Amino acid sequence: MSEPTPKEIREAFSDYSQATNHIREQGKVDMRFVAGDPWEPEDRLAREEARRPCMAFDELGQYLNQAGNQIRQNKRAPQVIPEGDGANDKNAEKRANLIRGIDYRSSAQQSHITAFDNMIMRSVGYSRLTTQKVPGKTFDLELRIKPIENPDTIIFSPHYRMPDGSDVEEVFEIDVISRERFKKRFPKAKITSFSGEEMYEAHNWIREDDLQLAGYWKVTTEPVRLLLIDSPEGPVIAYEEEIKDVVSGRDKMGRFAKLRDQIKVLREMQDEKKVVKQYVTNGVEILQVNPWVGTRIPICGCFGKQLYADFGNGPKRHLMSMVRLARDPAMFMAYAISQEAEEMGMAPKAPFVGYKGQFESDAEAWEMLNKIPRAYVQADPVVDSATGQVLPLPTRPQFTPNVVVYEQAKESGRRSVQAAMGISQLPTAAQRQNEKSGIALDKIKTMEDIGAFHFVDNYDRYLQNMYWQVNEALDLVYDTARDAPIMKPDGSYATMRINDQHYQVQNPNEDVLHTGEGKYGVTISVGPSYQSEREEQSEFADNFLEIAPQLGFPPPIIQKIAAICVRMRSSLGIFGKELADIISPPETNNLPPEAQAAIAQLQAQMQQLQQENASLHMERAGKVLELANKTQIESMKGKHLLDKATMDFITQIVKAELAAKSKALDTQAQADAAKELAILGFQQDSNMAAHQAAHEQAMRATQPPPVTQPPPAAPTQPPA
Repeated sequence: MSEPTPKEIREAFSDYSQATNHIREQGKVDMRFVAGDPWEPEDRLAREEARRPCMAFDELGQYLNQAGNQIRQNKRAPQVIPEGDGANDKNAEKRANLIRGIDYRSSAQQSHITAFDNMIMRSVGYSRLTTQKVPGKTFDLELRIKPIENPDTIIFSPHYRMPDGSDVEEVFEIDVISRERFKKRFPKAKITSFSGEEMYEAHNWIREDDLQLAGYWKVTTEPVRLLLIDSPEGPVIAYEEEIKDVVSGRDKMGRFAKLRDQIKVLREMQDEKKVVKQYVTNGVEILQVNPWVGTRIPICGCFGKQLYADFGNGPKRHLMSMVRLARDPAMFMAYAISQEAEEMGMAPKAPFVGYKGQFESDAEAWEMLNKIPRAYVQADPVVDSATGQVLPLPTRPQFTPNVVVYEQAKESGRRSVQAAMGISQLPTAAQRQNEKSGIALDKIKTMEDIGAFHFVDNYDRYLQNMYWQVNEALDLVYDTARDAPIMKPDGSYATMRINDQHYQVQNPNEDVLHTGEGKYGVTISVGPSYQSEREEQSEFADNFLEIAPQLGFPPPIIQKIAAICVRMRSSLGIFGKELADIISPPETNNLPPEAQAAIAQLQAQMQQLQQENASLHMERAGKVLELANKTQIESMKGKHLLDKATMDFITQIVKAELAAKSKALDTQAQADAAKELAILGFQQDSNMAAHQAAHEQAMRATQPPPVTQPPPAAPTQPPA
């Protein structure tokens, strides 16, 4: 299929812009109400010129925030499911971890919330899937989910049929830049100085100071031949172009390398292949052509309630926001509030009425009476010339603002707003504590969820479309051997090796994901709200700690259970984690590799210190005992005349005692070193070593020393 021309792009933009203009115009009116200014510009101007109140209280914001915060608390998560062709649950979990890693690095929650907020405020919101280069010296790309803050910059073709717009085939992405920025951004453009003819031809695109750029996304279908090929490993399905690449040796991935010698077609059929491209244009020239890896346009729409209505020009698709039908009640409340304020402002301005001449005695006091309170004022008596009677004193006409009536009107408008938005007012603190039971509050919560559930359901469709595209692009973008950041279901972060067969052979226990293998689908799961999850965890922890001793678990298991229950009490924060580590210290096998390496180094150093300490103890003890025995022997020599055999026997006894005492000192040194290890966190192993050493020492103490019979004394000769 031929590439589109700038003229064809301009015509498509004009057609689609006019067909969907009513959606954008209604969205602008919605945003005026959301921003707190429901007044039409001419009405506001007329009131301000007449110095009349022009007020509006925010009645819509609380309900919009209520709906948006429900989405923030009940976060959605993609789940990958195997769908055949060699797919399995283990690889599905790996792919889900990789997608969660993409979410984290993209801050995708911000993009999704932006799309949802725009949907409920102005009927439509968008986000975009894109690719960007991995930082560093590499050619690798990675997926990113980007927010689209202003939905008016996106124009969908009105010919899509799916509620989530996933089947749309043409989308415009608009940007307005100055001519100077255009020259810097596209220095190789053929046209940089636009003539009058070009400005006339593309008058909606090229203006005096700036010009409009558009990324025109288009899905085209190309006819292809689908083949069923017989191979030594069994039937293989492939496109004809892939087989040609294999035969000619151009298949760099080597997918069909084994089929080069023997290719036998068992079955064939005509098929279509979708191709997605983006054409960047200024209306008179195609500046860039960017192919996309997937089969859908990577701009996902989050649409409000869809209606087909005829307002005189034929039936059209209308997208309803959450505030669309609440605009009239909100406007009614704005009128009631402004009128109430106007009447209340008139109350202190009501003048006194009297006859001419009655205010002359204290004219200044009468003039300032509405502003300065006074104890009394004087009035001159005036006699009626006809009757001769003194006229009555000046009086102020009675005026009471209709506050009660306006309050009733505002309450009526408030209930109409709630009915239009399908949501109920939040109960007050008094209602929660005194006037409403727990069952009643649960029913209120259920009514809130049901009233706005059609918006939540459309949001889930948007997420389904987004993560379907992420899962599809995963095999095409992550196609090289690399380390990819992932996020596990428990919220922890790690890295995973992908597409590296050699690494898997060297590390058989490591998880390696090979993209492109198997077929996988994506579903959206909804987790519990943060508040309800905390409450359920706390309740479970309290109940389980009560029944755990009755289940017959040994004390070490009870200790670990108590530590886990403390960690489940998230309200304790970092102190709960520290308390859990004290109750049940983490096992060394579960520590990170860096911590295990540091612990092993400390163990080696401690073992070396043990040996050196034991050697020093033995050397010192040996010298002390040797000196003491020498002194004792010398004293014995002085007192008694011993022969050589007796002296040798005594020396053997002394050496045996020296060895026994040195061994005891060595055992004590090992026990001291074991206590040092317990301080470093290895309490269990160290306690066992100390217990064993103490046991051996106690056993030696209870055994009597070996009795050695002295040799028979040699007969002594009397002195000559």
